[in-house]
Amino acid sequence: MTTEGYSALVQLLLTYSAFEHFLRCIGANIQTSHALLPDAERDRVLTQLRGLQGQGALFRDLRQHLDPPYQRQLAAHLRGDSCNPC
Repeated sequence: MTTEGYSALVQLLLTYSAFEHFLRCIGANIQTSHALLPDAERDRVLTQLRGLQGQGALFRDLRQHLDPPYQRQLAAHLRGDSCNPC
């Protein structure tokens, strides 16, 4: 179980690192990444994300370690409000 958890965490970190690199390649940044998805697609992604088992606990735990703008995005996500899934 612990091995699976660490494996999933490493996969998440590598995926996000690849996303950050992609943003640099296209000349974008995280603050403007919300424009990469149309509203309908953003809502679909958020619905799927909110349906994942354990996502609420993960994001509540991560929130305290983030800068305030990202904390606000996670708080909105956890409330079920519109937010930037990137």
